[in-house]
Amino acid sequence: MDDEEYAEYIRDGMWRRAHAADIAAQEAAAEKAKKRKAEQDAAKAARVQERIEAASKRQGVELDEARIRWEKAWSDLSSSIQKEPDGTLMQDLRYQDIPWPATRELGHSLDLGPDSLRRFLLEITPADRTQAKQLSDEQRSRASMGDAEATPGSEVANARLRTALRRYHPDRFFSHNVFGRVAEVDKERVRKAVEHVAQGLSELVGQRRA
Repeated sequence: MDDEEYAEYIRDGMWRRAHAADIAAQEAAAEKAKKRKAEQDAAKAARVQERIEAASKRQGVELDEARIRWEKAWSDLSSSIQKEPDGTLMQDLRYQDIPWPATRELGHSLDLGPDSLRRFLLEITPADRTQAKQLSDEQRSRASMGDAEATPGSEVANARLRTALRRYHPDRFFSHNVFGRVAEVDKERVRKAVEHVAQGLSELVGQRRA
């Protein structure tokens, strides 16, 4: 430290001693402002988290409702076989009447891609966790499918995947009365969609066992 730097050091110390009260007040105000900002940031983060949780809960409920509609639609189709006077199946179903394992987003076409299938069939909701608690050990073992990353509720999700595998297996679907009821104008479109879904479901099974 040279003479000039030493002199500046002395002057700074004298100034700080002369204005100690002001400096203390400024530091206290700065600390108070820092604390207030931290509290505001924490409150903001809590509000964001609450909105995220509310949105997640709402989406979970919507997904549960979509799955219930899916099950009911399959049940209704299986129990409402209509026949023509000559005994042949009435071809009264169109592509959109098939209960596909996916949700249709508002303003978008139906997505039957792997991500959409995964969300519809395997995304675990609170309702899945509640249902899983009621399963017996035998049911839980049967539904495991060799799942490498089992979590609470995954047994229910796996059972849902197994159900979808049965319903959309090409050999089974194309020999089922449901396909027989599809209008000729939509038959090829439905055929391709079923094959696409079956492939996606097989990929999901492979991923669960990996």
